Amino acid sequence: MALLASGDREQGRRYCQAFLERFPQDPRASQAYLAIGASYTGEAKFANAAATYQRLLAVYPTSAAAPEAMWQLSQAFVKMSFCADAKALLRDLVHRYPRSRAALDASKELDSLGRPSADCVS
Repeated sequence: MALLASGDREQGRRYCQAFLERFPQDPRASQAYLAIGASYTGEAKFANAAATYQRLLAVYPTSAAAPEAMWQLSQAFVKMSFCADAKALLRDLVHRYPRSRAALDASKELDSLGRPSADCVS
């Protein structure tokens, strides 16, 4: 995680991936996925970020990190102009985790995505 934070994203992702392979049941595993996804977002590699967040949700669906992963995944979808997918995910986030901070952000984002935009392919 320190490597990711310092800007050495490639090496940081390798270490996080090795951690995930070695300790898949560790309570910090979902946080490693979030960090990897954020590193891809920082490089504008939104498809890689989306795949990472989707993997987190598939492997750790009940993790405390799930709402944040759903939020970050929706943001990657928006960046890739997949607004219909982002809206569906945001609605699901608000429905499944209504008391989370991510749900509050999701509600605001749904309002924003409700307005027409040339950047979206719905």
